[in-house]
Amino acid sequence: MKELVDNIEQGNLVIVPTDTVYGISADACNEEAIKKVFIAKKREEKPLIVMVSSIEMLKRYVKNINEIEQKLIDKYWPNTLTILFEKNDNLSDLVTCGSPLVGIRMPNNKLLLDLMNEINKPIISTSANISGTSVITNTNLIDPELKKHISYVYDDGEKTNIASTLVKVENNKIKILREGLLSEKIKVDFEEFLWNLLFWVLNKIALFYLVCYYLYGDNMKKVLSVIKGLLIGLWALVAIFTTICLIASNGYGVSVFGDYSLFDVDNKSLEPDFHKFDIVVTEKGFEDQYKVGDKVFFIMNNKETRSYINYGVIEEIDVNKGAQDTFYFSAGAVSFDDIMGKADGSIVWHKYGAVLALFESRWGFMFLIILPALYATVYEVYVISREVRRNIRRDLKKEMNKESNEEE
Repeated sequence: MKELVDNIEQGNLVIVPTDTVYGISADACNEEAIKKVFIAKKREEKPLIVMVSSIEMLKRYVKNINEIEQKLIDKYWPNTLTILFEKNDNLSDLVTCGSPLVGIRMPNNKLLLDLMNEINKPIISTSANISGTSVITNTNLIDPELKKHISYVYDDGEKTNIASTLVKVENNKIKILREGLLSEKIKVDFEEFLWNLLFWVLNKIALFYLVCYYLYGDNMKKVLSVIKGLLIGLWALVAIFTTICLIASNGYGVSVFGDYSLFDVDNKSLEPDFHKFDIVVTEKGFEDQYKVGDKVFFIMNNKETRSYINYGVIEEIDVNKGAQDTFYFSAGAVSFDDIMGKADGSIVWHKYGAVLALFESRWGFMFLIILPALYATVYEVYVISREVRRNIRRDLKKEMNKESNEEE
């Protein structure tokens, strides 16, 4: 750490591991150091990304943070998400090549967070390669020409080969400018919200329709027996519960109710403590309630099981002043936002997850909403057509009686 701090403060360039690939870092407030980055990478005018270690540091270099940007920060930082902000005069125009916007992210990397906290400044982050060549995932691949400009290299083994997700909030909408590790999560969140809103509206319409017929429709009362009434009541309870779970879903199969998370286990990654089709309810609590050795549920993209819900033991906790703590597991590191709760004390309903998963599927949606609404519509048509037939028969009977009386 001392070598990194010394070199950054002296205006030198260093190569460090990030939470994506190996990158070149320098003091983001040192114009001479910024010029060295462009020279080393043989890079034409193309803005550089800046890293910060806390929200307080971010606020020193941007004009403002709108509501949607704040939500993205609260949900995803520290992580591989770069957000375009409008910079202020504390950040040199050299960083952005004259643009009023600057890409900033808070890395989920203890080394970089500690480095920025030590120098109390943001740092430049750009891939450790000459422009136009491939990014590097280990220090053995550093270009010799590039290495001539580097004062220190920090080796941390093999890294991933996926860039950070770059987004811009424009007209209160999130625009993904560069795909990355978090692209699908962000898309799922907002697409799920729209679908959940649609399900909620349709479900409420269907419930209102049937309840009105059941309570005020004389014809419905004659047709429906007490048993059918109980079945409709049971259906309504299941529909309401499923709707609540859908509207509260965050896109990863987790329904969030305030401090509580509800999810159904859909794979074997949580065994042997939890099994497929278990429904689990866990309470998140506060950051200071978690200790090394605790077994907790957390959200992280698990490539092996293709699941976002993970379960593991906390191996290390990095307490960040002014930002969320970082929790380290054997599967990787996550921020407190991605912690769902402790396994101890959680409520488990065995095997009921199969029922919940069925009702949340497209077939369950048809059973809960479309079919009952269709039934109510068909029944209404039947009632109207029956009334029309009765009126026709009554008119015919009156006409026949009238003709009979005239003949007499």
